[in-house]
Amino acid sequence: MDSKRPDVRLDDNPDEAGRVTNSGGEANEGTSQSLLWRIRSSLRR
Repeated sequence: MDSKRPDVRLDDNPDEAGRVTNSGGEANEGTSQSLLWRIRSSLRR
């Protein structure tokens, strides 16, 4: 695991730019919102 991204789970696939895209069933619905929430929650720790 990359120490810079402790919250990345096994079902998350970072693309070449380092953005995390979830490979789950939620394809387009709320993708950017959940990504922003994930970033905010990781910064809060």
